[in-house]
Amino acid sequence: AVVSTQSTGASKEGSSDLNELIYSRGLSLLELLTIFPSCHPGLGGLLQFLPRLNPRYYSVSRITQQGLKFVFNLITNTRHPATPPLPGVCSSWLNSLLPGATLYTYRRKNDSFIPHLPGRMILIGAGTGVSPFLGFLDAASTSDHVTLITGNRYRALDSLYEREFREHLSSGKLSVWHRAFSRDEVREEGGESWRYVQDVIRGSPGPELVKEITENVASVFVCGDAKGLAAGVWEALIEGLELHTGRSREESEWYLKEMRTVKRYCENIWS
Repeated sequence: AVVSTQSTGASKEGSSDLNELIYSRGLSLLELLTIFPSCHPGLGGLLQFLPRLNPRYYSVSRITQQGLKFVFNLITNTRHPATPPLPGVCSSWLNSLLPGATLYTYRRKNDSFIPHLPGRMILIGAGTGVSPFLGFLDAASTSDHVTLITGNRYRALDSLYEREFREHLSSGKLSVWHRAFSRDEVREEGGESWRYVQDVIRGSPGPELVKEITENVASVFVCGDAKGLAAGVWEALIEGLELHTGRSREESEWYLKEMRTVKRYCENIWS
């Protein structure tokens, strides 16, 4: 309504602006009012078009007597040349809090995404998706076998919880740690360079990961983006089962689905 009024009413040009600015770019009401400064809707009109502010969910990485710990990304979006960068609503507010501030939260349970201990686990996460695995490793013991696969952009800038994961590796709680960096060209063990966590599954660790799943009955936990990470890991594991066990694609996919049914394949994902 705001766009078509500023343009040419119900004309084709107005419809084109509506499709481009709202449906394609997803501009907010504030951005639209910035682009069209002559538009001055009343309060009733503004309230009509304001979307509901949905809750933001964060995976808890560690719970201690001092409180809980979680991580978040600070983001800014520039979606149109005429509008200034907009910070993320919740992340920028969290970043503005001072030490000692009170934060009110509520818990959303995910009963299937809890560590299977004692036992063997493969933990796969990228970005802030690695955060719950810190708590998994806190709960593990040196008699468990835990493989961790993490993905980040730059080794030097955003290797979340690197110090803590290295401590668990040294203590023996973490058995194997594979790392992928999407923007770096740093070579990993064996001279391989992995951009994404699914590249690790397709690389030299693949046979051992498949053995962990099929012979050692390890549980798999995946945390991160649903469209990119979760779908990519699922596909890479299907390919790995085909390649290293001789199963057909249909049999490999069925195997993973059975793992999901009995809660050996667990996901904490978002879109």
